[in-house]
Amino acid sequence: MISDTIKKIKDARAIVVKDLPADPRVWAGFQMAQAQAKRELPDFLDALAGEIQSVAVPVFVSGANALEFANEMAALSPAAVVNLDGIYKALHDAVAPSIGRDKTFNVTQFMLVVSALRQMAIENGLAAIEVPSFEGPEVVNTDEELDRVILKYADRAVGIELAANYAKTQAAEQAVSLITESVNVFPVFLLNANGSRQNALAKTFRRPVEVKLQAPEVVTAESAEEGLKAVRSAVSPSPNTTNTTATKTNTNPNQKKAKS
Repeated sequence: MISDTIKKIKDARAIVVKDLPADPRVWAGFQMAQAQAKRELPDFLDALAGEIQSVAVPVFVSGANALEFANEMAALSPAAVVNLDGIYKALHDAVAPSIGRDKTFNVTQFMLVVSALRQMAIENGLAAIEVPSFEGPEVVNTDEELDRVILKYADRAVGIELAANYAKTQAAEQAVSLITESVNVFPVFLLNANGSRQNALAKTFRRPVEVKLQAPEVVTAESAEEGLKAVRSAVSPSPNTTNTTATKTNTNPNQKKAKS
């Protein structure tokens, strides 16, 4: 159960950060317990990431105030807020300092992208990446042009898998402090997942539902509550309700909703 796994994570973390006891006679046992807790934590988090899928609902939030809107909704009800820019910013930061005066993305920058992707794959539970072929030098006069080249190679190397695993890992990490009792729905508010990435990303979640919300120009507690209602309606729609704020999409028509 989700709550049991969360308890294991909290207990293990408590052991890891605990100070060495004053009595030397218990040091050996204490250090063994700490080492075991450190070994088990990644497995517990992986287990939670899988268990969360039974209640997780991907909610794609767009608009200028998307982050504020997602945070406001998450303040009203347990939910994870995952900004997928976290992945792409890390790739950008790994490459941008190496761009010289000629503003050229060359072999050096390509290898930096591959190295960063390999590290991120390890951190987000991917066994390996498929190293793409280098297509030759490209002039990148702006950050936008650099990001376009980086994303081209990133998509070929990991497709949607890196973003999906990142979203699931972040959702599980946030669930540790957010879920204190049994829940039937755990929204995962996804920011900066635009266009075709939304459909591909939604299919990586176990529940055959995806929700799309447009952030209002002015974010209030009332608008956040309306957003949450749209999420609940998409998951368990009333036959007499027409919902214009969220869309429910069967990403896998043969898949049944998982029970929590």
